Amino acid sequence: MRRLLSLDYVLEHPDLHWLSTEPEKLDYFLRLGVSPAALPLRLHRGPSTAPPARLSFPLNLPIAGSGAATTFVHVDPGGWPHLQSERLHSWVAAHAALWEALRERGGAVHVVAVTRTEAAAAANAAILETRRGPPAPPVPRSDADQRLMDDFENVKTTGNLRPLLKYGGITDAVKAVQCIRDREQAAREAAKYIDAYTTHVAERLDLDAGE
Repeated sequence: MRRLLSLDYVLEHPDLHWLSTEPEKLDYFLRLGVSPAALPLRLHRGPSTAPPARLSFPLNLPIAGSGAATTFVHVDPGGWPHLQSERLHSWVAAHAALWEALRERGGAVHVVAVTRTEAAAAANAAILETRRGPPAPPVPRSDADQRLMDDFENVKTTGNLRPLLKYGGITDAVKAVQCIRDREQAAREAAKYIDAYTTHVAERLDLDAGE
């Protein structure tokens, strides 16, 4: 049902530059300067002796991009309203870092929520409206916090732990860095992630097709 819902929207918008495969999506975002760490992923565990595989964009939902703007399509096959809400919230959270990275680079983020009913579309619109708005301003850092973060990043690059001695050593420095990150994350909880959103009801699909 997810594939049918996705196809219903894609067929109605052939003018968009759709990224068909995972490699195409990865290449697109890397060319825009987005770090791989910002991409949504899932670890797939195979045989116990093999390391887990990293799957970017595990739901394989449609994405279209022109560089200046990127469209992300979320589809929901239906079910209990609270489950639909949880799925959308989880999907937004998984993409938040990517959307922030795109907007930091001047790109626009457009989200499309595809559903099977008008009621589900309205519920999705209410959720997405809370995430629509201008990018959140950066959380200011004190000079001392910035020096610590700079020293910590340099240590990761050089492997030389000496700059962290003035913070009490590696353990205390890591704790201090985490406190800074937690404080900044708390200040950004109300961040807006998207520039625009639309809803799409796949009216041509039989509501009983996926039951």
